Parts: sequence; structure tokens; C-alpha cells
Amino acid sequence: MSVLENILKKTRKNLFTFKAEDPSATFLTKKMMVRIRAIMTSEPVKISIDDTLDLHHFNPKDIPDLLNEYFSVCIEKKIYIVRIIHGKGTGALRDRVHSILKRHKNVGSFSPSASGNWGATIVNLVEQS
Repeated sequence: MSVLENILKKTRKNLFTFKAEDPSATFLTKKMMVRIRAIMTSEPVKISIDDTLDLHHFNPKDIPDLLNEYFSVCIEKKIYIVRIIHGKGTGALRDRVHSILKRHKNVGSFSPSASGNWGATIVNLVEQS
């Protein structure tokens, strides 16, 4: 079930749990439904793919699927050395990214950024035949 489907399911459930005496709650729920409908009918945004992916803009739970799709597109475009920006922080996201990279079939090797920046990882991709 997609994230959007989960939101819709929760929103529909909330519509029936609000009491009629609470008009503000009903208004907020209707407003949410309008926003969800707008999202569902909008066109996908095309993003150009280059050799850098900044993970700051993405939900951490989406990272495994995101990396998998990003690597596939990079290989199609013949981009074999990429930089994944995960940030410094506590290192939790870096550790998660590294654990995904260790198991990924298209990753030949990876290392911290050559410039000494611990907030990014350089990944060497390989084509699988």
C-alpha cells in the first residue's frame, strides 16, 4: 500500500470518527481530502538525473527504493561514479545507506567522499549482465 493510500485510508476513517458537533474537525478533514485529490491528479515532476543524489529531501523509509531506482537510471545513462549526500548528523542515515550499499547488486565499491567530507559517500556502480 502506497503512502498516499495510507493517508487516504486514515483520512476516510477520521471522517467517520468526528462528531457532528465539532465543525472545525470536519473542516480540517475536508481540507485534507481536497489536498489529497490535488496531489493524486497532479502530473509527476521530472527530475534530471546526474552524478549526485542529496538524501536530505527524502523520507528515510523511502531510501532503499530510491537508491535502487537511482542506481538503475544512472547505469542506463552510463553514469558509473555517483555521490550520495547523506549529511553528517549522528551518522544514522550514513550507516543505513552503507548497509544498503553493501548488499546492492549494482554497487562495486563505495567510500567516504575523496574531499574528506564525511557527509557524502562515493559509489562505484557496475552493470549486472
